[in-house]
Amino acid sequence: LSQAGFSMPAMLAWRFLLRVKMAVDAPVLERFGGPNHDIPRPQPVEIPPALDREMLFRVAVIAEGAVTPIGNTGDETWEAVKAMKSGIVERRYPPYTEPSYLVPDEIVDKMTATHPVLGRLLEQHHNSRHTRHFILNEYLNEYQDVKREDLKLTQADPQIRAVTAATVKDFDPVERLVKTGFMPRKEVVFKMGPYSQYAATVVYEMLSKIRTADGIPFMIPRLNADGTPHKEYKWIINEALANRLHVATLVATGFGGGAVSAEVLELLKAGLIPSGDHMMRSLSDRADSPPTQGSGAEGGAEANTAACASSGKALINTILRVVTGVSQVGFVVGTEGLEQPMAWADGRTEENPITAAEFDCLGALDVGTDPFSVSRSLHKDRRGFTIGEGAVGVTICDVNWAKQNNIPILYYIDGFGDTS
Repeated sequence: LSQAGFSMPAMLAWRFLLRVKMAVDAPVLERFGGPNHDIPRPQPVEIPPALDREMLFRVAVIAEGAVTPIGNTGDETWEAVKAMKSGIVERRYPPYTEPSYLVPDEIVDKMTATHPVLGRLLEQHHNSRHTRHFILNEYLNEYQDVKREDLKLTQADPQIRAVTAATVKDFDPVERLVKTGFMPRKEVVFKMGPYSQYAATVVYEMLSKIRTADGIPFMIPRLNADGTPHKEYKWIINEALANRLHVATLVATGFGGGAVSAEVLELLKAGLIPSGDHMMRSLSDRADSPPTQGSGAEGGAEANTAACASSGKALINTILRVVTGVSQVGFVVGTEGLEQPMAWADGRTEENPITAAEFDCLGALDVGTDPFSVSRSLHKDRRGFTIGEGAVGVTICDVNWAKQNNIPILYYIDGFGDTS
């Protein structure tokens, strides 16, 4: 999972450390781990008492799909996982355009001598503007031994220090979505960003896999009222197996089309006006509506966003829909599309820097270069995470519905945990 992307930013630890009057004592250090004592140690979680009523939370999983940095289908991804392949590659971003500032060495030395943890944080993130300003402000709010006017900050060369990313490779949305007849070209090319294309591809893969033991497909050709094939959307859910009003689509995405903002900024800088398609591709809801249109599912579509917990939240919400009888079948997909090259206003094609720039500004990215040593979230030498992209999905259904229709069950989910 670390090959695909996210872990808790160390900023939470920094904020806590700097709120306790910079006191570096044993009790504080006992609450933090890592090489720099800036990573919160897991705290005991109190198990809530059981509710007065009980509900059976068992659901069945009948299909899986994936588009990941190590495979463009679920089967390819699983084989690559077993072969211990890495999807992380070298990634050179264009320079970040906002200037950074360096803190004079004498100030760093003074802070390091006075408050070791604070000094190490400041030195470690010397080229991260926001983190450094946060640290300095916290320090100056508590102590008067350094005046703001004496800091003498100087500009530094703006660069994104992270040089690796987990990227999807050799993925052709036209080949996977248009030529298969799942969606029309105008939707795929102009109104869907990579995160949305990945999600739709995963739903199509799962639909293609679902069959009864007798070979009856869950997805059949879509026909017009006169019996002719539909020209744009060629497939639809087989209502002999499920009412389309009882099939839901839930997609999770933390950033959605946030990377589109880099394109918009470049267009504005060049004196050009962005189109409405830029807005369409930036909406997180564009990840759940296309696969719903392609499959004909009418039982609800929604995008779930909860930062690093987005996919877990969407999975929980889909389980709840099934066990409470709102849906018989639910497609749930987690997707991000942050690393595909973009065309700039002057005709250049380069890596999209927007997400890497934001996380690098926080000092959250691993700046190592070895694909097998970066993004080790639980390792004692953890240095941060690596940006990743792709989509993974499962199809969840009511257990009795699957058995009644003689649909093979891959495995069961018997419950979940949800804390905040």
